[in-house]
Amino acid sequence: MSQASHGSQISGRPQKEKTMNTPKEKLLVPAIEAAQILSMGRSTFWNKVKQKQLPQPVKVAGITRWRVSDLRDFVEITSRDQQNSTDH
Repeated sequence: MSQASHGSQISGRPQKEKTMNTPKEKLLVPAIEAAQILSMGRSTFWNKVKQKQLPQPVKVAGITRWRVSDLRDFVEITSRDQQNSTDH
């Protein structure tokens, strides 16, 4: 049996695929990526965070990150609110 037909093998034993335990999508992102997700510049992003107009970060092992789910929820709620205000 060749390696190509049976996946990765070392010493004749099949190896687990490295992607099996890694999430397909990030759960947490740094500020620069959070700003990119929201299509805004870093300064605007930080100003809106300080003014509490955007989701607040979480600290994980002393590192500041944003939950991708919080950013998505923010976009969904904000766009829904804007749509509702223009519908009336």
